[in-house]
Amino acid sequence: MKIKLKKLENNKKRILSKSNILKELAPYLNLGIQLTITVCLGALFGWWLDTKFNSKPIFLIIFSFLGVTLGFYNFFKTISQLEKRKKNKK
Repeated sequence: MKIKLKKLENNKKRILSKSNILKELAPYLNLGIQLTITVCLGALFGWWLDTKFNSKPIFLIIFSFLGVTLGFYNFFKTISQLEKRKKNKK
């Protein structure tokens, strides 16, 4: 009976440690998606403007670079905010 209780306690500790790991990683998992969406939206908007004004690659290039710039800005800003929160918790 005691062995079963110990096994249950060990399993409970493992589950809690996995959930804690996921709680710490969750904010970082979204960063790649945010970066990709920002870059793609910039490129799509540039492509749409090029087709609308018949000015082939100019708007695509401009808004692609703008999307990359804004994506990385948001990426680093979010990381710095998460690190500040992490330091404040300790």
